[in-house]
Amino acid sequence: MKSLLSFGLLLVLSSSALAFFPPSPPPNYYHEEQETDPSRPNQPANRIISNSVRYGKDKQTEKEPKTSGDFFDGLRLSTVYTRTSFDDHDVNSSGEVDELGFYISGNLGENTTLTLGYTNISYKYTLPSPDTKTHAHGYEAILHHNLSENYGIGVYGFYQDIDIDNQNPNTYSYGGGLLFTTFHELGPVNLATSHTLTYVDYDTNDDYIYVGLIDISKDITDWFGVGVNTSWTDSLSDNAENSDDNYWTVGADLRFYWESFSLSVGYEKTLKLSDYEDNTLQVSLTYSF
Repeated sequence: MKSLLSFGLLLVLSSSALAFFPPSPPPNYYHEEQETDPSRPNQPANRIISNSVRYGKDKQTEKEPKTSGDFFDGLRLSTVYTRTSFDDHDVNSSGEVDELGFYISGNLGENTTLTLGYTNISYKYTLPSPDTKTHAHGYEAILHHNLSENYGIGVYGFYQDIDIDNQNPNTYSYGGGLLFTTFHELGPVNLATSHTLTYVDYDTNDDYIYVGLIDISKDITDWFGVGVNTSWTDSLSDNAENSDDNYWTVGADLRFYWESFSLSVGYEKTLKLSDYEDNTLQVSLTYSF
């Protein structure tokens, strides 16, 4: 009887201890990763910045740019789907990212364009703890002005609300920056560049990020073209200890044109990150009114 009473008392004490000192929750992947840098490829902030730098390239290489000052005469609707598989050894994780974006662009003047966008980013990654999912909802605005046929400048801003399944509180990132674009016809090929300097404020810190992109394209026929591109990303702040945050991205895409539609199918890969590997497929469809 004495042993049964002792066992019962032990169970009561153990239950009380668990009530006051519950087991630690699984590690928060997003916040661990935020302690590296928002410039890393699979960060929500970096993905929305990449949309801005790609916009500069796409704006300068669109098949038939609209020059009317009427917003509706220059109206364009675009949707972009991106699928990335990655291995991030920095936080001992691998997974997939699905990103779907919707954009509307229109003229504010003969040489000025306003673009509004919404992106939905879904992460699924595997940790030492059970699989975790994260959803990021992003809103962005880009204002671009053509200085001439060859050069353009712009500003942009964004906000992201980030929902981490089964964890509270959720998190966020927001920021804005400057955009500079160039475009030149070099014989049979077109050369476009896009440069961004972005300030990012996120849950645990802030950062300045530079992204520069070079795109070389060639039209094979009236309805088909090809392009190759490379970009460089650099975190200008040293916020994260032992963080590898400077890297190259290389890619190529096929471009199809049919009346008012344009379709692009491309592949990208991150290079020069010692603890990170990825493969990205991107499909974009644009309709110009």
